[in-house]
Amino acid sequence: MLSSLIIGFVFAVLFSPVKWQRGEVEDPAVDMVSLSCPRFNMPMSLTDLESKVAQHGIPITPLAKYALAQYASTRDVSMKAQAKEAFANLDPVTQAKVKQLGKDVIVRAASLKPDEMAGATKPLGFWDPAGLSKNSKFGFLRAAELKHGRVCMLASLGFVVSEKFHPIYDAWGDGPFTSAVSAHLSPTALKNFWPAFLINCLLHEYFLEFSRSKTEPMGGADLDFDPLNIKPTNPEALRAMEDKELNNARLAILAASGMIAQELATGKAIFA
Repeated sequence: MLSSLIIGFVFAVLFSPVKWQRGEVEDPAVDMVSLSCPRFNMPMSLTDLESKVAQHGIPITPLAKYALAQYASTRDVSMKAQAKEAFANLDPVTQAKVKQLGKDVIVRAASLKPDEMAGATKPLGFWDPAGLSKNSKFGFLRAAELKHGRVCMLASLGFVVSEKFHPIYDAWGDGPFTSAVSAHLSPTALKNFWPAFLINCLLHEYFLEFSRSKTEPMGGADLDFDPLNIKPTNPEALRAMEDKELNNARLAILAASGMIAQELATGKAIFA
């Protein structure tokens, strides 16, 4: 299981059988992705974005300025004030249309069928024997599944690495290193690490999920984090990558849970 997990993780991240290319239909006038900041540089200013758009012959109307400011604020939260100011400069009719469009998007997102979204792959298809998707917001469940899966993929790899090389989580000075699980359950870890970790998770979930759920669907797992710029723009390739990530995430949840249970039961390191 462990070797399958590692191999699957590597292939899911680095390779795809579908050629990554743009679809046949695209807007030749302006590519909004190219307007975003370079992956490793500071975000572009609103003035720079307007200049980029103007180079394509697009007039900077109040609505265009608001759209650019709103887009820029998704990359740099400090620009949210400029987005609000640009919205205030719109005429009342346009403001009403923008608000209605936002509501329509929320309704559309809420009406998506779970069995048509990523993750419903063979042989099980859409697997929900407990019917959780019928009684809860699916966006929230998908966000939770993705975040737990990503954590477990890192945790599974961490098991292999930390039990061979542990310069940080080395039992916290409370005794000799025996296993990855015991290092995280030492007295110092229980006193200092876990309280800080839980507080950080609480703040993260509140600001990224619960505080936003009043105005938009819950499901903020996609944080637009793509430093290697490997996210496909082709819808079919993107769907294939999403399926791979979810399947590897689900396998990692089982693998991490199994390794934790084994070390708790035996008190010994798996990869010693």
